Amino acid sequence: MKTAVFTGTFDPFTEGHLDVARRAAKIFDKLYVVVFVNPDKTPMFSVGERMEKIRQMTKDIDNVEVSSYNKYVVEFCAEFGVDYIVRGIRSDSDYVYESEMAAYNFLHGGYETVYFAAPDKLKEVSSTKERQKIAKCDTKD
Repeated sequence: MKTAVFTGTFDPFTEGHLDVARRAAKIFDKLYVVVFVNPDKTPMFSVGERMEKIRQMTKDIDNVEVSSYNKYVVEFCAEFGVDYIVRGIRSDSDYVYESEMAAYNFLHGGYETVYFAAPDKLKEVSSTKERQKIAKCDTKD
């Protein structure tokens, strides 16, 4: 059984994230979508709210399991028997950052990273932009 993990802050989980999860779930027998707790970030939504949103958006994908974690991804992989790490790429700068992380994860755990390039219609989607939209709507009340 091939397993993979797709990690992120997911604040919030976007259509771009969902696209990656759907595509990865077709390749792997099991896909963990994991909200990682980053102490350097101040999220708009709680971990529980983010997990619930992901569960709602992935409810039709049978082989997805949603959870949270607060250690390194290589530790998650070792603990849960994960074979691959899944990442989405929207731009050249994403690729540079993600390739550095992939090198670290391979060096420290032997885990391969599988990249999914965003389709053109989702390249501009980001959690930051989604938070800005939400904040703008909240100020209109």
